[in-house]
Formats: sequence, C-alpha cells, structure tokens
Amino acid sequence: MKITANTVIFKSKEPYYTQEELGIKPNTVRLLTHVEESILLESTPAQIRITKREQVFQRTLTDISVLGDLLGYKLYVFSWSGKK
Repeated sequence: MKITANTVIFKSKEPYYTQEELGIKPNTVRLLTHVEESILLESTPAQIRITKREQVFQRTLTDISVLGDLLGYKLYVFSWSGKK
C-alpha cells in the first residue's frame, strides 16, 4: 500500500485486475500492518489506484471498511463504484 495526496495505491494481478478494472469486482480486500493502518487513518483517501505492471486504473472510493484482525494484521475492504 502507498498513499499519495488523496489516493491509496495497490498492486493487483490477474484475474483480479481485469475484474476490478471492468467493475465486475469493485472492491479489494487487503491485510494492512499496524504501520500501514496508522498511515491510512491519518490520511483521507478519496481515490483508489490499482496497478498491474504498466497498466493502471483509478476510481473514486465509496467505502473503506475494517473487518477485523487476522494473524496480526488488520483486514480492510476498499470499495469503489463500478466502471468509470
């Protein structure tokens, strides 16, 4: 995870990237460390950018939900509206 300005950035891979880009799966589940969670909570990301090598798409976030703890990490779901 990386946050720049108001955008949270994640890397993805197939088959997820295509499903996310097309809006078939307009969310991503991520395990965040406590440091990453602190950075997220100190910022107010309004956008999400998903990258796969040189491919990239960006959407407006509609929700950020924390589901709980898992193996010492925080489990988050980042959601956005479907196709751009």
